[in-house]
Amino acid sequence: MINNRWRLATDNWKKVENPEIETPQNDASNEDTAEDVAIDPEQSAMDRRLTSDNWKKIEKPELEIPQNVTDAENTDGDIVIDAEQSALDDSQRLDEVRKEISGDQSVTPEDETGFEAEREKVLEMIRENGSSSVVTSLPKIYNPKGHSGFTVVPDDRRINKSELYDAQLMSSDRKKHFHDAGVNEVVGLVPEVVEEFESIDVPRGGLMGRLGQTEKKSQSKGYRPRKHNEIVNGGTSESAYSLTYEVIDDKNPIYRDSASNRMGQVLRVSIMLPESTSGEIWKHLKEDPEFIREIAKMIMTERVGVSEVDWSQGGENTRAPLRPPYEEWAKKEGGLKMYFQEPGDNNQTFNPDQIVSM
Repeated sequence: MINNRWRLATDNWKKVENPEIETPQNDASNEDTAEDVAIDPEQSAMDRRLTSDNWKKIEKPELEIPQNVTDAENTDGDIVIDAEQSALDDSQRLDEVRKEISGDQSVTPEDETGFEAEREKVLEMIRENGSSSVVTSLPKIYNPKGHSGFTVVPDDRRINKSELYDAQLMSSDRKKHFHDAGVNEVVGLVPEVVEEFESIDVPRGGLMGRLGQTEKKSQSKGYRPRKHNEIVNGGTSESAYSLTYEVIDDKNPIYRDSASNRMGQVLRVSIMLPESTSGEIWKHLKEDPEFIREIAKMIMTERVGVSEVDWSQGGENTRAPLRPPYEEWAKKEGGLKMYFQEPGDNNQTFNPDQIVSM
């Protein structure tokens, strides 16, 4: 039986590999044939799949048959092949693999159901409490301006639709850092603040000032947190936080404009949330970062009105899909990466420790 030396390549479960067996050369022992050590493929669990989405396919390694070696001989110092080992029960071997991978914690159908239920709970929280704003290029049919091109689309819950731009996560310097680090997605949770001013009396200039006359001047009192109900119709009295998701194309762009089919599409989705709700969602995203893509899709299809087809693959209304090219970005060296901007950060800082490999 092959000595199972299972290894995990990363925390995200990579392919489980088995060490290759070197074939001894010129051994003068009894000549055993392949039939002596053949493993019954019906008994082999190596070609089975773990049913959980968290497990990668476990493939059956190629077994090199040692030549001119008896069952009792050890071919490389620690691997002994005999009929008894090769007959190890399938279920036992599969259990061993699962335990090795999961730390003896199996994923059950109930776990998967709970995972999906948690995701749906987050979406419902956003539907109930969130007000969105999207920056992207849209074809005429979806563009509130009535023509194709770049636009800002706030939803109907915004009190002041002239406040078109929510928190932006990008600056020119920061974008260069993201490009250099291979980051294509940025997620940030940004507290909303507003600068307050007061009117004060100051001496007028010239002769009138010397005669004691004054004039009113506006002076900053500093910043304060904005309340959610100051921005969102039907909002709460909690402080407002903007959950923002922004994609960054590669230096050699591949994300196509859905209206023109030219390179250079952008996508920024911002959702204004009460502080308590934003904290729950942020905690979920730190454990399930890829879910932000489903949140962005939900905003695009439910709030902007983009069809599922136009979002995912492009249809009669679009010249390219609105969905970012995640699979293409993932093919580059280093794979696809996401950056998390914490609530205390600003859009000028860059911390490599906040990069997550997808």
